[in-house]
Amino acid sequence: MQKNICILLAIACFCFSLNSQAQKNNELPVQTITALSPHWLALQQTKDSIQNNDVLNEQILDLVQVLIVDSVMTKKTQRHRVAGKATMLIELLGFNWRVIETEKQKYIGTSSRWTGIPNELFKEYDLNFDIVPHLDPYINLAHQGYLAQKKINKGTCKQRKAFKKNSPPYTLPNDDTDLQVYKVHCELTPATPEYWPALDTLFYPTLTKNELEEHHNFSSNAPSIGMYGPFVSDCNHSCHPEIHPYEWIWWLNLDKNQSIDREVKQWIVGLFTDGSYRLRDWQQGPRSGSIEIPFVFELNKSDSLLVHIKHLVHNETFDGSSIAKVNLPNQAEKMNYTEKTYTLKHPQLEGKIIQLTTNKMIDQEGLQMAFKNLDYDENKQLISGYLYLAASVSHLYTAEITFKQ
Repeated sequence: MQKNICILLAIACFCFSLNSQAQKNNELPVQTITALSPHWLALQQTKDSIQNNDVLNEQILDLVQVLIVDSVMTKKTQRHRVAGKATMLIELLGFNWRVIETEKQKYIGTSSRWTGIPNELFKEYDLNFDIVPHLDPYINLAHQGYLAQKKINKGTCKQRKAFKKNSPPYTLPNDDTDLQVYKVHCELTPATPEYWPALDTLFYPTLTKNELEEHHNFSSNAPSIGMYGPFVSDCNHSCHPEIHPYEWIWWLNLDKNQSIDREVKQWIVGLFTDGSYRLRDWQQGPRSGSIEIPFVFELNKSDSLLVHIKHLVHNETFDGSSIAKVNLPNQAEKMNYTEKTYTLKHPQLEGKIIQLTTNKMIDQEGLQMAFKNLDYDENKQLISGYLYLAASVSHLYTAEITFKQ
């Protein structure tokens, strides 16, 4: 009898321990801060306000933090991949992509042109954005790219005249400079053809030749966008600067035609391998990386923040063996659920919660999430933080992330 009681007590203690651990895992510690920065406060603006202000939009996009595991490129050039001796000829003639920065770069700006260019000869199906920067760090980065072009001494007739005149973008801008000249070409052949129909429907125009504003994830033909990837000179053309390939891409969906509230923030994010395999030495193995999406929770409006992650187009299998290289935070966890509630751990935030939902369960180690760096601005009654996503895929992972109160 005594033995049975001991067994029952042990089982009860074990169950209590599991329940306590589960509760602990669902608690999000929040620290008090003096005040949020203006760029974080911009997340309170309505979609209309953000849509009409490229600088504001880009400042919000710049809050996003991204990482790719193989971010350092040891090989300085890459070239087109063709059959036979043509590859050697291409190399001898100097037609290649050349590293400007050995570490992959984040780049933020507003699109001035979008094109989809199939090329059967080189097995390309490039989806290209020309991105014009309005924030100083990215104006400076673009300028650095154009200085690299000038040093190589290769360009169009118009560019060579600008070399000689020492005019923008080969100098830094002044207040009267048209920033269009600092545009950076951002290029990718997304994954492999089997994914293109779904991308076209769910992510961005891939097969159709419609304007961006005709796709439900965009609000105009000139959206502000964040990119991350190799920053290189494209010497297959005029050695102009490019992000090629963009491996992370993200933007705010400001579509005015959506039924969702104007104050709801919806993000579209994508992690990609380049499907043309031209740049294989800069993309070895799975794409393993993370993205951190910012949010602000206004306590005066609600006791809860609703977060919905809609998994869009992605690999069937996520690489669990490579995800550890991302240096996951301690609180990261698999997404093997469709609904989960987190309580905010702070003396002044009793009863405040974050309700997370997903459109489907993905029970794999190679896709994980967490909430990070939660701060409480007592004066403004605001909670800010990041939704952290990490993925390791052979081809792609794309998602729609919605924050609503």
